[in-house]
Amino acid sequence: MPEQVKISTHRRTETFRYRNNVVLTATSELPVISPTKPPVVATKINVHYRALGRRFNRHAQKMAKEAEKWFLEAQKENFPFHPYESLLTYTVTFNQDCYLSLYYNWYDFTGGAHGNTVREADTWDLTTGKLCRLADFFPKKKSPEKLILPVVYAQALARQESGEDFYFDDLRKNLKKYFDPEQFYLTPEGLAVFYQQITISPYSSGFATFVLPWAELGIRPPVCPAKESFPLFWEKK
Repeated sequence: MPEQVKISTHRRTETFRYRNNVVLTATSELPVISPTKPPVVATKINVHYRALGRRFNRHAQKMAKEAEKWFLEAQKENFPFHPYESLLTYTVTFNQDCYLSLYYNWYDFTGGAHGNTVREADTWDLTTGKLCRLADFFPKKKSPEKLILPVVYAQALARQESGEDFYFDDLRKNLKKYFDPEQFYLTPEGLAVFYQQITISPYSSGFATFVLPWAELGIRPPVCPAKESFPLFWEKK
């Protein structure tokens, strides 16, 4: 049972051309897990990210077709054409205590002032090779959202009052509206939850991310099952 895993990066770049002009450059960087004991853990994780790589490749091919259309349109109207770009990268945030957590950013540029980035995240149980849900880290009778949102709101309010960050009006309402239980990952400091760009704050703010210490949520940090000597959860008073 691995407490952590060794990770390498598989990088692939493909350049799409049309009439001898580059219309799209697509680059993906994906994690590759070294063999584990049991081997099923690495196998399940690697299968998942190979599938993500194939999804990215299909997306790039579709995007290249759109780029060709805009290339022809630019030539017709005598406008400059800026090659499209698609980039998929990942960042490991936690790799210990039998859990692997990471997020990946999917960036597309199709012209204009800036591109568009979407963030997704995965957390893996290294004892089984299964993806974790947010609810897996909370008591069964407790709503993760109800425990998380008050802590997030307090952090956001403090940031806004100090001038560190700026958020759109109706902050509390937007935090609830755009909360997504799939948008989380683990860090050594606690549970991180994030919001997509332009949901609760301006584009220039990037991804609004809140790291919530486990103690503030009333939850003991996750550890390997073999190390558990007391319940994973306690009631926060």
